[in-house]
Amino acid sequence: MNLNDPKKRTIGLKIASILMAVLLWFYVVNQGSLTATQSLAEVKLRFYNLAEGYAVKAPETVSVRIWGPVEDASEIIAFVDLSGIGAGSFSLPVNIEPVRGALFVSVEPKEVMVEIEAVSERQVPIIYEISQPPPPGYKLIEVITIPDKCLIRGTQYNVENLKAVCSINLSNTRDIDTFTLPLSIRDVSGNVIEDNIKIVPATVLVYTVESQEFSTKKVKVVPDIASSEQA
Repeated sequence: MNLNDPKKRTIGLKIASILMAVLLWFYVVNQGSLTATQSLAEVKLRFYNLAEGYAVKAPETVSVRIWGPVEDASEIIAFVDLSGIGAGSFSLPVNIEPVRGALFVSVEPKEVMVEIEAVSERQVPIIYEISQPPPPGYKLIEVITIPDKCLIRGTQYNVENLKAVCSINLSNTRDIDTFTLPLSIRDVSGNVIEDNIKIVPATVLVYTVESQEFSTKKVKVVPDIASSEQA
């Protein structure tokens, strides 16, 4: 083809324009426009490379906006890298791992405040409480917990002020009963604590012994003197 020929050059440009228009049409049909495929997902924030012996306190989720045909939002991973960071408060960037199918990804907030605290542990006795008493006519004789102690791990302030409690319902018990019960961690006011705290073991084996109550009555004993004299 003689490219110096203006007519032939014009025809070539028209053909190229038509091909590009067809390719663009296929892209729009198969991929959609950027505006049409824009979506917003609330993503759990992960923390990588936390040094051993530390606990982290930070926002649990971030908002991730995606442009492109992403089918499964659960595949989106947002994380904060804690490499080389010790105890203290820090403003750290939020990172997004590459998302398959996404043309562009943004995250809000771009930085989060992170508090890192040293973790301590303490062994504490397991305390039981009776949530429901035994049925009428029965009384509790003994309670045995196995183990009788557990380990609480958390920040030093929390660990020093916490106790481990299991709650026992005796409303349907008779004689000897066995329960596997969860342990809850409570502060000095009795409030249940769950954040940044771990208890080992999480459950306890409980044996209870109940006995039937027998009613007693005092009676006056009167000796039969007349019968004794006749004898």
